[in-house]
Amino acid sequence: NMQTLSCALLNGGAWFIYAFLVDVFEAVPVNGFNTVVTLGLLTVVFTSVKGGEKRQAALHATVPVGVLVALAAYGYVGGKHSAEAHNIGILTSTIGLLLYAAPLSEVPKMLGTRSAGTLSLFGVAASLVCSTSWLLVGILSKSAPIATPNLIGVGLSLLQLSIVVVLPSAAAVKAYKKE
Repeated sequence: NMQTLSCALLNGGAWFIYAFLVDVFEAVPVNGFNTVVTLGLLTVVFTSVKGGEKRQAALHATVPVGVLVALAAYGYVGGKHSAEAHNIGILTSTIGLLLYAAPLSEVPKMLGTRSAGTLSLFGVAASLVCSTSWLLVGILSKSAPIATPNLIGVGLSLLQLSIVVVLPSAAAVKAYKKE
């Protein structure tokens, strides 16, 4: 959904900026790639929507880009290993939590329909692998801004995994009803 893509763009871009500011260079390529791919996905979504949804799609694409430009400027002013870099790390951690939690906004609907809805096993598994990997990077680099949100991300991913396992997907429910 658009909220997840917006959070993914903010997350990748903010980590990209933070990694440069605190010299965690192993985080630069993966987050640069994430930022470019997510911006591409948002562009595809923007060009495919029509009518009133076009404005909402534009906001989901332009607001994260504006925030990232502001973060980059703020980090540039402060410089490497500054208080500003630390503040960007805290904000980036918060954005990471939003990314992991975004799919859970659909939980009330999922429980009402008894369907996992748009949650996919692949997406949840990818989120679990990602958060676990970054948790290990955070632990090994002794970086609380990296480890903390990813520890919570592992928990949120496991919660989403349990929803996907317990509740059938929307496609499975539809196929079952046809029979």
